[in-house]
Amino acid sequence: MPQRAKKRRWTSEQEDSAKSSGTDTCVPVEGQTKVQRKRKAEFEPNVELKKAKLESLPESCSSPQTCSPPQTCSSQTCSPPQTCSPPESCSSPEDELYDVNYQVSTSRADFESKYIELHNLGSGGFGSVFAGICLHDASIVAIKHIPRDKVFYKKVVQNGVEYNIIDEVALMAKVSQGNCPAVVSLLDCYELPEELILVMERPYPAVDLLDYKDAKGGVLEEEEAKVILKQMVEASIQMHNSDVFHRDLKLENILVETNHSYPKARVIDFGCGCLVKEGTYDYYAGTFSKAPPEWYSCKAYRAEPTTVFHLGTLLYDLLHLRAFNTHCYLRRKRRFGSGLSEECRHFLKSCLAKNPNDRPSFEELLRHPWLET
Repeated sequence: MPQRAKKRRWTSEQEDSAKSSGTDTCVPVEGQTKVQRKRKAEFEPNVELKKAKLESLPESCSSPQTCSPPQTCSSQTCSPPQTCSPPESCSSPEDELYDVNYQVSTSRADFESKYIELHNLGSGGFGSVFAGICLHDASIVAIKHIPRDKVFYKKVVQNGVEYNIIDEVALMAKVSQGNCPAVVSLLDCYELPEELILVMERPYPAVDLLDYKDAKGGVLEEEEAKVILKQMVEASIQMHNSDVFHRDLKLENILVETNHSYPKARVIDFGCGCLVKEGTYDYYAGTFSKAPPEWYSCKAYRAEPTTVFHLGTLLYDLLHLRAFNTHCYLRRKRRFGSGLSEECRHFLKSCLAKNPNDRPSFEELLRHPWLET
């Protein structure tokens, strides 16, 4: 299992240096820019809703022409995927309403009495994941170890009381308690002096989507990619209905169960996630090379249009040998494969629209002719 891209945070000085060298960056910015979205004509738009949203757009982000790509992009500057960690706060504490019930144990003895840890499944910037077995029912689990200095806490105010919560745990608990069968469930959590241990459901046998694609020769057939993509659209709807914004949907964060007659996909790793909110986000957490164009132009983005963009990058990666890169795509250095159907090319183009207002909603994606055939 390959090592994952390391997650890190950037200072303004590092941003200036990285821009001059063509590296993707992620830095919080002051204030928020309200980027609203509209419906596309091809997907039966609500005209009144479209008019209202267009009127609320700021001038700096109201058209594709104002959302310009970065200045440089070549084969040398299209760098490998890099990820950044979420900042300490997603928004004001009053806005963070997780509304979930879950228990966190502080006993290592309790963990060792319930689980047996086996071989290492993979390591990355946020820790290591091991195979494991639950002693109670002999079920297979995944055990994630995160050093305490890599654990992100967030202050949340509920009913006038302030709590420190572990963001990734709260998000996983929220989707686990919701109707999200495509998401790998959180089973147990142990907050120990030196580390955080997360015990999760482990689909088996399964491989991540990157390994699955590589085993198929580096490119999937369009029909197989469609089966996976439709599941991811449905999973995105489920997560957003639970008010969870994953923010890092990519090949490495999706498992494929291989014991079915079709590739059954499951979403993992909520380390870059946060809650869905109505407004915009003014920092970026996720994989830099797949950040939406509006992040680079307006330093602001919204949950649903960004997830739709990520679904487009995911489909692109499934159908092409070379990985998607936002900079290169905007500079027309990434083109769609000539063998793709017209419906598939239209689906990709819609998801990857430069202007977030031109991207379809989740429901509109499900009604797209390419997914329905």
